[in-house]
Amino acid sequence: MPNTHRAPISLDYRRLLLLFVPLALAIFGVMQTHYWLTISAERSKLQESQRLGVELSRRVVADKLDDVVSEIQFLANHILQRTLVSSLSGNERREIRQFLATFSRYQAWYDQIRYLGLDGNELIRINQRRGQVEMVPHERLTNKSGRYYFDRLSELERGQVYISPLDLNVENNQVELPVKPTIRVGVALFSRNGDKVGYLLVNYNGKRLIDDFKQVSSHIADEMMLVNDQGYWLISHNEGNNWGFMFDHNKRFSDTFVEEWQRIQGSETGQFDSPNGMFAYKTLLPYQMVVDGQSESSLATDRSPGINEKRNAEAQGYHWKVISFASQQVLNGQRFDFLRSNALIYLLTLMLALFGAVVITLARQRDEAAKRQHSYESSFRRVLENIQLVAVMLDSHGKIIFCNDFFLQLSGYQRDALLGRDWVDLMPADEGRSGEYSRFLDELRQQRLPEQSEHELMTRQGQALLLAWNSTFNFEADGNIAGVTLLGRDITQQRDIEEQLVKLSQAVEQSPNTVMITDLQGNIEYVNPQFSELTGYSLHEAVGQRPSLLQSGDTDPQLYREMWQQISKGQTWQGVLKNRKKDGDFYWEQTTISPIFDHNQTIRHYLSVKEDISERLRLEQEIETQSEETRKNRELAAVGQMANMVAHDLRNPLSSIKMAMQILSKNPALNDADEIPELISISQEQIGYMEAILSDLLSYSRPASLKPEWLYLDRLMETTVIGLQKPILQHQVELVEYYQKGLPTLFGDPVQLRQVFSNLITNAVQAVEEQPEPKVTISITLLMTDSSPKVRVDVTDNGPGIDPCLSTKVFEPFFTNRAKGTGLGLAIVKQRVDRHRGTVSLNALPQGGTQATLVLPVNPPADDES
Repeated sequence: MPNTHRAPISLDYRRLLLLFVPLALAIFGVMQTHYWLTISAERSKLQESQRLGVELSRRVVADKLDDVVSEIQFLANHILQRTLVSSLSGNERREIRQFLATFSRYQAWYDQIRYLGLDGNELIRINQRRGQVEMVPHERLTNKSGRYYFDRLSELERGQVYISPLDLNVENNQVELPVKPTIRVGVALFSRNGDKVGYLLVNYNGKRLIDDFKQVSSHIADEMMLVNDQGYWLISHNEGNNWGFMFDHNKRFSDTFVEEWQRIQGSETGQFDSPNGMFAYKTLLPYQMVVDGQSESSLATDRSPGINEKRNAEAQGYHWKVISFASQQVLNGQRFDFLRSNALIYLLTLMLALFGAVVITLARQRDEAAKRQHSYESSFRRVLENIQLVAVMLDSHGKIIFCNDFFLQLSGYQRDALLGRDWVDLMPADEGRSGEYSRFLDELRQQRLPEQSEHELMTRQGQALLLAWNSTFNFEADGNIAGVTLLGRDITQQRDIEEQLVKLSQAVEQSPNTVMITDLQGNIEYVNPQFSELTGYSLHEAVGQRPSLLQSGDTDPQLYREMWQQISKGQTWQGVLKNRKKDGDFYWEQTTISPIFDHNQTIRHYLSVKEDISERLRLEQEIETQSEETRKNRELAAVGQMANMVAHDLRNPLSSIKMAMQILSKNPALNDADEIPELISISQEQIGYMEAILSDLLSYSRPASLKPEWLYLDRLMETTVIGLQKPILQHQVELVEYYQKGLPTLFGDPVQLRQVFSNLITNAVQAVEEQPEPKVTISITLLMTDSSPKVRVDVTDNGPGIDPCLSTKVFEPFFTNRAKGTGLGLAIVKQRVDRHRGTVSLNALPQGGTQATLVLPVNPPADDES
């Protein structure tokens, strides 16, 4: 027989140490090996990261310089196509200046573009400052023959490119603030006959190059730097160290890291450790990168030894160093990271080893405790036999292995009929017995049986007795669960009294609401004083009656049937009922009816709590009347808003058309100019905009009558999408379509539904036009509802999303949050959907974007069946 408790075992610490010490030493050895492998791997990873960061940063600079050279060569070729002599005619000058201004407007990183003559005079100069392009007039052009870069430009041969060092722009002998890094790039212009006709020089804003350098290197190394050939910082982690050769602080990398700079200057690329940290570097030759990036054709005239030697000298004379630096603090941080990441794991492993040693030691000691179990079992049985309580012992499978005489007398069974029988068989039979048995076994085996519980027990004569049980688990000597001992006492009569008290406590005498308690057949057992005060029926008059004595006769009988079906299932029913008082007056009640369960979750009574809402309904009716008047006033205000909107939105396009007509009529010389197509295009665009405004106004104010027919919604959607291909392709929108298979036909007006779909898709396309990866998803699915099947259409975009506060306001006429538009698009959608007995809504998505949801009934309404 299993023991009802676990005898405490004193742990033998000597045995424990003999097991644990060798395990602990092995764990420390593994941890040390893991530490050295991890540090080596992290160091290799950092070295690779530095090499990658240096190469990527070098490549960014090279690509930017290559782009500048390609663009200045493009400009040079374009200019040479328009002139072959050094003296430009008036028309040629205007045409080239207009071209360079257009180029500067779209390539905002060029502060200045100059066309210089052979004598150094500026023929054309374009200034770019803060997004504004200025074509400098002739009287402000100057001679640049005395500047240092003109001498370098004069030496250029065909295909050669001049690149200045990266420094800060200087105005009036002062460094311009905020600082403006600048690189000057120039080429010589040659005619087809090989004669030099001029020079093209651009001032490239180096801030774009520096920003790209920082962006690429920001997540790769601890610190990425760009240093010129004199050891000055051009880009560093500390902005105050940069441009030392332009400012008085004269801070240099070569002074801060003297020994490291000597090693870096000694070779083009490399990686090494020093007392200050880990360095990786690569030499960047701006001029040589441009030479290497040019095509064979552009260098065809530069094969002479003198020119090549000059290039090599320039390439070696001016260079940059891209340097990645990881400080000793970063290297030491790797060691702390290892301890922070793994110390807990090894500590837990050490504790697990200790736990295992304890378990093994205890297992050996339990064998000795098994010998003491038999004597304890005998004494425990004698106690249970003499106790004046129900005593039952079950094994781990829920079968009875012992019961005392008191239990036999109470239940009426013989001992032989109970031993070996399932304990659950003695409980009241119902449909959930099998589930109850499985749950009881799970709780028994997992030691989750409540220490105190109550449940009924059926006697041999079929009488249900309610007993309160105390549970105590029994364990074998090895600690495994052996069963449970149950001690119970009969509380049947006590529970009957408690149920009566619980029932009475549900009806609060001072409640402001009426409270009613009925039996399962609906007979009234109790009502509170508020019920009598409201209805006029006293407690004596109500008890024994059914709640139907209050029925007004105006409520649909189906409502009462649904109510009884719901509460009979154990669910709460809520609703509004119109009832009659004793004196014949009618009143409205907000009613909640709930079942009252006993301890076995069996329905015993029904509780009804009611609130008189007659006055509230009267006030709501008054509020509704006032709201209707407010709505009419709002519609009158909307008419004024519409007139103001139409006048405002039509004035601007009419002004544009009028201006275009005036230009065409007052300037006959423009008849052969390129501006005519542009003016016509502007006029047509504005006329189309006005047509759209008038079309929306007419469509909303005079909606066409419905012409419904049975149609396939997926085909109608495909036709709509085909008609919107132009804006979809224009904005490069990714369109994803999903149409559920087997969609039913829908009874609706195809013309009006196509307009609804078009407005929703157009709104979605406009919402994502500024997104880096614009995407619109269209899905059509079938919804099965209690009343009839419906079709759901979702149009989802990944735009900025709609303000939840505006999700309903956007359907109001003339409301818009866009710069252009009548604000009637979604109002028309709402109008068309309402006429189809459907619903439409806009919702902001948690991950960003907006979802328009349209639900339409498949079948026509009952009044439209004909």
